[in-house]
Amino acid sequence: MITKKEFIIILSVFATIAAFFAAVYLFSIKQSRFKQPTEPPSGIQPPLTDQNVPRTSTGVKIPETVYAYNGVVLDAGDGYISIKAASHNNYLTEDQVLKIGFNGQTKFVRYILPKAIPPDVKFIQGKEEQISSSQIQNGDKVEVYSQENIREALEFKADIIRVLEF
Repeated sequence: MITKKEFIIILSVFATIAAFFAAVYLFSIKQSRFKQPTEPPSGIQPPLTDQNVPRTSTGVKIPETVYAYNGVVLDAGDGYISIKAASHNNYLTEDQVLKIGFNGQTKFVRYILPKAIPPDVKFIQGKEEQISSSQIQNGDKVEVYSQENIREALEFKADIIRVLEF
């Protein structure tokens, strides 16, 4: 059993230790708040501020490189298709009409998703089949892929055009 005097001494020691740690914590917060930002190493660009970063209509930041868009075919011609690409599901600041060129190297694929999905299925497996450019029609939903960075490009050559069938 401890006496009242011993209890007061122990309590004072703990209060002093707690006050010391609180002072150190507050001092470190104050120092980090007023710390001058350091410059990045040479050759590395500082990140853009949020105000300068382009965003989609839903507020998603647009990355520096974009390799694919999706949309609905508006026109299918000889060596090109035009698609309406919505900004809410592409890396675009606003809806755009994109003109996608293709050549003999372009791969055309129809991706068929199952019409009904059983409740116990964990992964949806689609089926792919090769098609030709002449099988693309107005109103088809497509994904277009390029090996080049197509960010902000309104015309580009596609390496793969995938027609989505639901």
